[in-house]
Amino acid sequence: MFKCRRATIKDIDSIIKVMQNTTYAQYVYPGKSLIELRGIISDFISNPTNNRIFLVCEEYDSNKITGYFIFDSLKNHLSDVPKKIRLNKKYAYHAGVGVHSAFRGKGLATKLTRYAFKVAKDKGYQGMYADVGSDNDISIKLQENCGFHEIIRYDSTFRLKGIKNVIFEIKFLKI
Repeated sequence: MFKCRRATIKDIDSIIKVMQNTTYAQYVYPGKSLIELRGIISDFISNPTNNRIFLVCEEYDSNKITGYFIFDSLKNHLSDVPKKIRLNKKYAYHAGVGVHSAFRGKGLATKLTRYAFKVAKDKGYQGMYADVGSDNDISIKLQENCGFHEIIRYDSTFRLKGIKNVIFEIKFLKI
């Protein structure tokens, strides 16, 4: 059994291990040392004025961190979306999800994503955007399975030539 919760400072080393296992650390923070990564993640987790939220999934029995989900306000993301697409500034931005390879296939990325929806909605966001490389079939399937729908594919300055940026959105239901 697994549970999701907000990350705390004590989770930093475990988050980094999962990030390294999923290659997120190498992709998003290339060339950063372990000390630099700890500092970056510590600032995100401990700074109350920061909009970036780290969530973790852990085993009930061992409290071992098995995955993470990161979301942020939209203001620092998707700057190269074509002008014809109007992004809702009241939406969160899905900055990353990862599950350690030893725990994949158990639905943890879906569990983390759905938990992130709840946390983002509780913070006042009206929905969430995600972007995925067109070559990342696993992430595209995850977005679709979690209720996101594709709104555009385009050539991005942030992707390798030949790989489209695929933008997904989900609107949170008002209850």
